[in-house]
Amino acid sequence: MFISVIVAVYKVEPYLRECVNSILGQSYSDFELILVDDGSPDRCPSICDEYAVRDCRVRVIHKKNGGLVSARQAGILAAQGEYVVYVDGDDQIFSDMFMRAREIIAEHRPDMIIFSHYVKRGKVLQPVLEPVKEGLYQGLELRKDIYPKLLMDADMGHLSYFLWGKVIRRSILLPHQMAVDVSISLGEDVACIMPVYLEIKSIYISGQVMCLYRFRPLSDSRNFRLEQYEHLIRGVRALDALQPEAVEDFDSQTDRYVIFVCFGLLLSAIDVHGYHMVDQIKRHMKNPALRGHIKRAGFSNITPKTRIAYFLLKRNAVKTAYQIVDKLRFPRWELEGKAL
Repeated sequence: MFISVIVAVYKVEPYLRECVNSILGQSYSDFELILVDDGSPDRCPSICDEYAVRDCRVRVIHKKNGGLVSARQAGILAAQGEYVVYVDGDDQIFSDMFMRAREIIAEHRPDMIIFSHYVKRGKVLQPVLEPVKEGLYQGLELRKDIYPKLLMDADMGHLSYFLWGKVIRRSILLPHQMAVDVSISLGEDVACIMPVYLEIKSIYISGQVMCLYRFRPLSDSRNFRLEQYEHLIRGVRALDALQPEAVEDFDSQTDRYVIFVCFGLLLSAIDVHGYHMVDQIKRHMKNPALRGHIKRAGFSNITPKTRIAYFLLKRNAVKTAYQIVDKLRFPRWELEGKAL
């Protein structure tokens, strides 16, 4: 088995058939598809079973709801492929993704391939490319070109935080996926992909757009909740524990990542008119696990509006930041492609 495709399924009934059809319609057929029903309360479980009956490449795991991390863990434990591909249940992939991955692997044998993707908002498609040129990176090239953009460089450039859109050697991915705290629901991809980036010996960056990410403003991942700060804190502690010697500026990158995510959470709070939660947001941002990172975060080439917001967050002037950012109508799409 060459590729194991894992789809965590929860409350995506309107999109699930499009997602699964895009996988089963691949021009390269040596793969298995593992649909992990994470206790979805809609018709998703029966849709999954329907596909398993129709196509022998499809396997279904039904489990009690435990969140995205637990669903991915169940899927990768069952996977048999040499490489793993994650696809979100409301997204799609293009028909030649696996064929192109097979060609790249036959020529270069990388531990990971990163494909570019589209963000779909309504009928509008926006391409999102990686911040490094296409090609194979290994050895000194990893240190020089990839490591400085693992979390975030001074210009806010970084590699994709998502687990989807990538083809990853299962033997490397498995232990890191299993080590992620199942309670994390913000930054759960980062908690897994960062140690994977640090272990791989080679990576191929492709400029080909092979995935379609569906932007859903009202999805569970975008609804602001105060407990997201607790999830962020757990994820940041996991990043702090890495301390990779090969990445000289990893601490500085973590600083920038933390304030970036906190800014994203502030935008989410504004989206739901959450000014009444500002005092609690401020209290969470004073947590020592976040505060030091926020105060140290340094950038060079960022927009004036972003610089103002960061200046206020660094001083924990959350109420003022909320009011100014809300008044400036900071467009949410400016953070897309750098999603949490």
